[in-house]
Amino acid sequence: PVKLAADSGNLEMFQALLDPRRKQHVLWKYGPVSECLYGLTDVDSLSDRSCNSLLEIVVYGNVRRFYTNIKAARMVQSTPIKQLLNRKWTSFVRGWFVVFALAYLVHIVVFTVCCWFRPLRTVVKVVSDGADNVTVTVVEKVPVFESYNTPWDYARLAGEMFTLLVILVILWCEISDMIHLRPQVDGILNGVGNGPFRFLSLLYSCSVLILLVFRLTDHPREDVVMSLALVFGWMLLLYFSRGSEALGPFTVIIQQASGTPVHPCTQ
Repeated sequence: PVKLAADSGNLEMFQALLDPRRKQHVLWKYGPVSECLYGLTDVDSLSDRSCNSLLEIVVYGNVRRFYTNIKAARMVQSTPIKQLLNRKWTSFVRGWFVVFALAYLVHIVVFTVCCWFRPLRTVVKVVSDGADNVTVTVVEKVPVFESYNTPWDYARLAGEMFTLLVILVILWCEISDMIHLRPQVDGILNGVGNGPFRFLSLLYSCSVLILLVFRLTDHPREDVVMSLALVFGWMLLLYFSRGSEALGPFTVIIQQASGTPVHPCTQ
């Protein structure tokens, strides 16, 4: 019943079923305040591998309803779900989150440097203006097969390959997570649980892949796609600011302004 309440987003039934069933021992009580031990056998473990645990249902189950129903979103703040998530964050997730944030920062810096130092050449053209001929100096990109001649060019090629590898990893993670969550179409547009950042990461990954195609084909609109990819990539850094106590609340405000109720990663 408690899993059904969590999956349906019924906050009142969820709290009524969870409190009496999970309190095992009252450590101390002072007026309305008490500290109790909860059994986590069904909350954070799987007795039956064919179904999800209560924690997975609260966090991942029925994503569309969970992030459009404010009562369902408040389940994360219920006891012992909130305490369990905070413990998991401080014990396991925070270290990996910092590592991923630093890795992504290195990635976006490398991508920016590769774009900044992309090969260009100066071409002098003579334009006829009626009776006069005007000499115009134009800066244009070097074709892809003429761009790798010096050691610096090969270093830039290594940075571009590193960028492409990270993009493929991001795209694979997002697609596999979406397959696991199975969101609706409007859920994808709303971020599917990560606010606008999941949709932004998909835009960033697809723009870099389109940039790769335009680069290989010497498309004239390559600069436009490159500019959009850089904007999306640097905006995606806001996702990692959620792990900061100073910047996390501001990121949550941005996500709430976009219509997605979320909570910061930190306490």
